[in-house]
Amino acid sequence: MRTDTSVPADAVAIGEYPNNTVIDHLNGARRSFSSQASTSEQKFDSRRWTPTMLSSINWLPISSSPKMGHDSMLNPLDFTRSPASNCYPIVHAVVQSTVATTNIPLLNSSSNDPIEHRLTTNGEFDLEGNTGILPSIKRQKLVARRPSELRSRNFGWRLFWLPPIARINPTGHHFADFEHESMRDAFFDLCVNCSPVMSPFLSDDFPTVEAFNHLMDLFFEHVHPSIPFVHRPTFNPDHEGRWILLLSMVSSSCWFLNDQTSDDFAESMLEFLRRVTLFYDSSNLWQKTFTNCRQAQIRLLFLLSSSGSRDEAVKVWSDRCMGELCYLVNTSICQSYPKAQYEKAGMPVDAEWVDWSEYEQTIRTAFLVWQIGFLRSIQSPDSRPPVSLDSIARIRLPCTDDMFEATSAEIWQKMEETSSRATFQEALQNLYIDKKLLPDLSDFSHILLVYGVVQRTREVHDLVRQPLSLIEPVAERRESKEMGMQQAGWPASVPLFLKWRNSACDCLDILHWQANATTNMADGLEPTKVLHLHFARVSMLSPLQELLTIARLVRLPFRSIANTSSGPSEEVELKCAIQRWAINDHHKARLAAIHAGMTFWHIRRYSLNAHYEVIAVLTATLCLWALSTFSTTVTPTAHSPSETESPHQPSRYSIISIDSPLNSDLVKQFVKHGQTMHAKMLGVENLWTANGSHQVLIEGRKLLTSLNAWSGQTERAVALIDGLMAASI
Repeated sequence: MRTDTSVPADAVAIGEYPNNTVIDHLNGARRSFSSQASTSEQKFDSRRWTPTMLSSINWLPISSSPKMGHDSMLNPLDFTRSPASNCYPIVHAVVQSTVATTNIPLLNSSSNDPIEHRLTTNGEFDLEGNTGILPSIKRQKLVARRPSELRSRNFGWRLFWLPPIARINPTGHHFADFEHESMRDAFFDLCVNCSPVMSPFLSDDFPTVEAFNHLMDLFFEHVHPSIPFVHRPTFNPDHEGRWILLLSMVSSSCWFLNDQTSDDFAESMLEFLRRVTLFYDSSNLWQKTFTNCRQAQIRLLFLLSSSGSRDEAVKVWSDRCMGELCYLVNTSICQSYPKAQYEKAGMPVDAEWVDWSEYEQTIRTAFLVWQIGFLRSIQSPDSRPPVSLDSIARIRLPCTDDMFEATSAEIWQKMEETSSRATFQEALQNLYIDKKLLPDLSDFSHILLVYGVVQRTREVHDLVRQPLSLIEPVAERRESKEMGMQQAGWPASVPLFLKWRNSACDCLDILHWQANATTNMADGLEPTKVLHLHFARVSMLSPLQELLTIARLVRLPFRSIANTSSGPSEEVELKCAIQRWAINDHHKARLAAIHAGMTFWHIRRYSLNAHYEVIAVLTATLCLWALSTFSTTVTPTAHSPSETESPHQPSRYSIISIDSPLNSDLVKQFVKHGQTMHAKMLGVENLWTANGSHQVLIEGRKLLTSLNAWSGQTERAVALIDGLMAASI
C-alpha cells in the first residue's frame, strides 16, 4: 500500500515555534482546567484555550472449486501503547486551508520512528490510493472530482441552519437549556473567539435548541438503527459532560438534511466536534469526565461523521480516531467485560436497570468498534482487523431488541429473569460445529455473527497465503532446495481454505434461513441483516482487495491477459489474479454475482442510508464488473465431477435476472452452467456481452448517487467507478 508523505506548501511543522511556547501554553491550559474539572456544571472558559494552544452452495465438491498526529502516525494497527503516553513523536501537521483551516494533532514527545511507517492507514481507496471508511451517501446527482479537486474544495465554516417549523418525528429526546448553553460557550471559545492557530468560523450563528432537537430526531431515525448503542429509556439523566455526546450524535445526523446548504453545515458541525475533542485531548480531561464507554461512543460517532466529509484532512483525524477506539476496546472494554455479568448486589430494581444499561451499552459499543474496524480493514490491501476475534470472543452477545427497548425497570426485570446470554465464541461454535443458530438472539447479534464468520474466513485466507503454510513439518531433516519451496499459494487451490470457505457458506446459509423466516413474517419486508448476508458472500467469494486496488491503478483499457505487456507490473499481476478467479473459481464467482445482484435489489427497495451501504454497493458493482470483463473471452472447461453430472441434459432455464429474487433451482443452474445462460439485470442487457461490464458500472453509479447521506464518501466511491468507466471505453 502506497503512502503519501509529501507535505503541502502551506504545512506548519509542530515544534518549530520559538522557545517551546506551544508546550508551555499547553501545560498551562491543562493545569488551569484541572483546577476546575470538579465543578458540577462544566462550562467553557476562554482562558483555557490560550492563543498558541494546539488545536449453502456446498453441494459442489471441493474439487470443483479451484497519520497524522497522536498514535495514528504509527501503524494504525499498533495498539500496544496508550494514547495518553508520551512515547509518540512530534510530527508535521497538514494545515489545509478552507478559510485557513488548521488540523493540528496533539503534542507528544519525539520518536525515531520513520515517518513512512507512521503514515500507514487503512480503509477505502480513492483514486490515489488514499484510504478511509465507507458508509452511505447524498441523494443527488454527483460529479466525481479528481483528487486535487477534492483537496482544494474551500468553504467557510458556519453553523447557520433553519430547522423545519414542525418536528417531523419527535422522539422525546431533547436538549436541556444548560446543555445548549454549554455547547454555545464552547462554540464561541473554540470557533469564534479562537486562537490565531485556529481558523475562525465565518459568523457567530449558532443553532437553536429547536434545531438541535430536530437533529436529535434525525439521529434516532437514521443513525441509531445501524449504530444501536444508546439505551434510549435511560438516556435523559443529567451529566456534566453529556452535551459532548449529544454534539457527536447531532453531528452524525447532519448528513441526513436535504437542502442546498446541508453539506456545508454538516462539515461545520464536524469541525466544531473535532475542536472540542482536541481540547479534551490536550487538556487530558477524558478520564476525568467520561467512562471508557462514553469516550468510545463519542469517538465512534466522530469516525462515522467524518465519512461524509469532503475535507481530505478529516480523513487523517478519522484514522487517528480509529486507533484510539481500538486501544480503548482492546485494553479496557475487552479486559473488563468478559463473561461476567453486571453486578446486581441486591440494589433496587431501578438502579439495577440503570447499571445493566451501562453494561449493555458498553458491550454494544465494543462490538460496533470491532465491526467498523473490520469493514475498514477489508478495504485495504495487506491490513489486518484492528480488533481480533479472540479479543471479543468472551464478551456476551447483545440482548434482544425487546429487552433493550423496555420502557420501564419492571418490564425489563421480567425479561431479564428468563434471558440467557451466550458469548460471541459460543454462538460461532454452534454455527460451525452444531450447524444451528442459538435461539433468542437479536438481529444485531445475527449481524455480528455474519462478520465473525467472514473475519474467520479471512484469517484462514491470510494464513494459507504464507509460504510456510504450504509445507508439512516432519522430524527428519530435508533439503529445502530439493523440495522446491513454493511461493504463496492461491487460496482457492488450498484444501484447508476450501473447507473453511464452504463451512462459512453453510453458516451464512443458516443465518439466511432465519432471515427469510423474518421476511415471511413481515409480508416480504427484508430486514437489514439480509443486506449484510449478501455483502458477506460478495466480499468472501470475490477478490475484493484486488478489485479495489485495480480500480485505482487501471489506466489502460482492459484486454485479455495474453494481449497485455509481459512486464511483471502490479497491474498485470492484479489482472491475472482477477481473471484466475473468474475462470478457475468460476462456480464461487457466479455465486458471488448472485449475491451482488441481490445487493442491488435490497438497496433499491429497503435502503436505510446506513454507513455500510456505500461499500456494499461498490463491492457488488466491482464483483459484477470483474466477472463480466474477465469471463467473456474464455469459457471454463468442465473437469470437475460436479460439471460432468449432466453434460447432455438440456438446461432447464436459459435466462436469469440476477438482481431479483431467485428460486434455488435457478441459482444452482447459474452457478454450474451460468456461462451458457443469458444473465441480465436492470440496465444490463447481458452480463456476458462486450458492453455488459460498462453497463454494470453505469448501474452501480446510479445506485450510489441515489443514496441519501455521507456525500463525501459517495463521491470517492463514484470516482473509483468513473475511473473504471473511462478505462473500459
